[in-house]
Amino acid sequence: MNIKSLIYIIFFLILLPCCKSRIENLSSSENFPPSKKIEKIYVPEKESNLINYINEDIDFIKLESDDENIIGNVSKLIYYNDAYYIQDDVTKTLFEFDDQGNFIRKFSKLGRGPGEYAQLKDFNINKFSNLLEIYDRQSQKIMFYDFDGNLVQTKKTVKFFDAFISYGKDDYVFQVASDNPKKNNFFIEKNERLISEYIGIRGFDKIRLVNQLTENNDFIYLTHGASNYVYYLDCNNDKIVPKYFIDFGKYNMPAKMLNKQEIGVQEFFKLIAKDYSRFVCGFYEDENLITFSYAKKRKFLWTLFDKRNAKALTGNITFFGKEIAPPVYRYNNFYFTVIESSEFLDMAKNVEGESILSERIRKIANEITTKDLNPILIKFELKEKLEIN
Repeated sequence: MNIKSLIYIIFFLILLPCCKSRIENLSSSENFPPSKKIEKIYVPEKESNLINYINEDIDFIKLESDDENIIGNVSKLIYYNDAYYIQDDVTKTLFEFDDQGNFIRKFSKLGRGPGEYAQLKDFNINKFSNLLEIYDRQSQKIMFYDFDGNLVQTKKTVKFFDAFISYGKDDYVFQVASDNPKKNNFFIEKNERLISEYIGIRGFDKIRLVNQLTENNDFIYLTHGASNYVYYLDCNNDKIVPKYFIDFGKYNMPAKMLNKQEIGVQEFFKLIAKDYSRFVCGFYEDENLITFSYAKKRKFLWTLFDKRNAKALTGNITFFGKEIAPPVYRYNNFYFTVIESSEFLDMAKNVEGESILSERIRKIANEITTKDLNPILIKFELKEKLEIN
C-alpha cells in the first residue's frame, strides 16, 4: 500500500478557496531511478522460512462462528480499543469481535436507503474523531458510525476512490486504482476540500491489495501495485513523499509492462506466472526494522529488512509443515495473519513435543467443531533481539 500528503501553498489555498487542487507527478520506478536521498531496499533471491525470527509466544484467536457472522474472506483487519474489525468483501459486511474472538456486532445494511450502503469498498477507524467510517464507492459516500453501531452522519465524497486513511478529524489520503479515467492515483482532502492530486503511476493495478495504506508509530505509508516506491505522508506539509525503493534485482517488473496503459487479461495471467516481483503492500517500519509483503508468481512472500546493517530476508512463514499467509496487519509490535480453521486442524496434526506453542495449537484444535467456519487469527511478535546477517 503508499500514503503521504501534499500542499505547498496551503495559505494560498485558504485565501483562494475557489482554486483547483494542486496536481503533482509521482515518479514511477521505471521512468525515474531513485535519487541518492531515497534509500534502496534490496530483496534477496533466496527464500527462507521466517518462523525462526518469530517469538514463540504466539496467540491463536478463534473467531466465534454462528449463522449470523460467517466470514467469507478477511479483506481487511484493524485492531482498535480491544476489538477486531474485519471487512469481508464476499458478504459485503464489516464484523466486530472482541480481543478474545467473541462476536460483538456486524455492519451489514445493503441497499440505497437511509443508513444503507450499496458497496462496502473500504473502511477506516478515525482515531481523531473516534468514529468508524464505511466507504460506499457505488453511492460515493462515507457513513460515520459510533462504536455502539449507531449511524452518526453521512457525507458525499469529492471523488471516487478505492482505499482511504485519516490523518486528522477531516483530513484524508485517498488511493485510486490505476484504471480510473483520469489516472490520478492519490489525492488529499483536508477539511472537506480537495487540496492535492498525484498522478504518474500507470497500469498493472488490476487487483485490490490488502494494506496498501498502512500506519504505525504515527507514520502513514503508501504503496502501489505498479511501482517499487514506498511513499510516506508528510502530515505537517500535507505532502506525499517517496522514501524507499524496493529493488528486486532481476525480478523487477519490466518497464514495458508497467508503462502500458492497459493490459489484457491473458497478458496479465502470463505475466504473474513468471518470477517477476510486484504488488508491494503491508509496509511497516520501526526504529530498527522494516517489514512488507509482495507477490512473486502466484504467492505472497514476506520480507524483513534490518535497518542497522541494510540486510534483508524474504520468504514465507511455515508452522509445523503448514505455510501461512504473510501478516495482513500490524498493531504496535504485534503482527496479525489468518488461517482457515480446516488448515489449522491439518497443521495441528503435525504438532509434536510439549512446547508452549504446541500446547496452544492443540488447545485451539480441540475447541474447533464442524460449526466453526470462521478463520483463526494468528497474533505474534518478532524476536526482540532480531539480527539479520
